[in-house]
Amino acid sequence: MSDKTCTIRTRKFMTNRLLQRRQFAELKEKLTSMYDVKDSQCVFLFGFRTQFGGGKSTGFGLIYDDLKAAKQFEPKYRLIRNGLEKKVDRSRKQMKERRKRAKKVRGVKKAAGAAFKEVSSVEELEALVSPEHNGGRMAVVDFYAGWCACCKSSFPALCRIPTSEFLSQHFNFYKANIEEGDFAGFIKRKGVRGIPYVLVFNSDGNDLIGMGASFKKMEALRKNLDAIARADPAKRDFVLDPNGFIMNR
Repeated sequence: MSDKTCTIRTRKFMTNRLLQRRQFAELKEKLTSMYDVKDSQCVFLFGFRTQFGGGKSTGFGLIYDDLKAAKQFEPKYRLIRNGLEKKVDRSRKQMKERRKRAKKVRGVKKAAGAAFKEVSSVEELEALVSPEHNGGRMAVVDFYAGWCACCKSSFPALCRIPTSEFLSQHFNFYKANIEEGDFAGFIKRKGVRGIPYVLVFNSDGNDLIGMGASFKKMEALRKNLDAIARADPAKRDFVLDPNGFIMNR
């Protein structure tokens, strides 16, 4: 901050958290008088919690040259507390609508209609990944459950993977709810111990590799799919290293 913009002076003091608000009013008057401040609204006081000192807190006062500088650099909540800004009152209906808009911005609604096609039975899945129906592409199958919180948190990030033009050229994307059909038994026979889990099928319909699909593993999953797509089809035989990345056998 340039000296030409404004001069900020600080003053350290000790206060009691229980009486902080009342003491702030008194301290504001004292600091206004001490520094010959023309407008007391240019003085901003706030405290920090401490774990010692018999319940006392360390406080700081910021004294601006004028209100223009204060409004430029102070956060809105302190401007509201000093009476320089008005708090916007929102009804319950307005707050509910705001939350709905925020969900749409975060992509939760958009993710629900992403490129993962729902399959309802093991037979349907086996048919879709077979060479007769896969169009020469490999298949990525996400196994999830409605009660799985980890599945819900990772799904929006998972849905961003098919948006890659390169990956969408090499893979078909499916999702399967293990609460339906015999998917629970299907993944158990595959040696899967937990969800969310992704199985990758080769273009010949056989299993290629499986890996976890939690939110923390999304970047590894994306890189693994990219590496699988770029690999020589005749040499697609992979295992996972200890960090969750694929490597040739």
